[in-house]
Amino acid sequence: MIRTFFDSGVLIAGAKGIPTERTKALAMLRDPRRQYFRNAEWFHDSSAIVELARKECARSGLNAMDGLHVAAAHLLRADEFVTTEKPTKSIYRSALVKIVYLFG
Repeated sequence: MIRTFFDSGVLIAGAKGIPTERTKALAMLRDPRRQYFRNAEWFHDSSAIVELARKECARSGLNAMDGLHVAAAHLLRADEFVTTEKPTKSIYRSALVKIVYLFG
């Protein structure tokens, strides 16, 4: 099972993206090898997420929201973080979790 952290852009693309984006998003969301909503997990220690995000933002130059997302993905032991953000964005500088571009 691939432990996958999806950003909201993937969900939006699957719901109302242009047809080519929707197809890619839905294929990934429906991939039976991925752990998703049926087996979703929560990480309840928000202080740990914030602390790790703060450190990662300072280290990698991420914006606050991306820092929180990669910190949560890391703490949940995700194998990958799937995003619709283009590969030129700062989130790809994070080493906490493997970042995968949905449209790559």
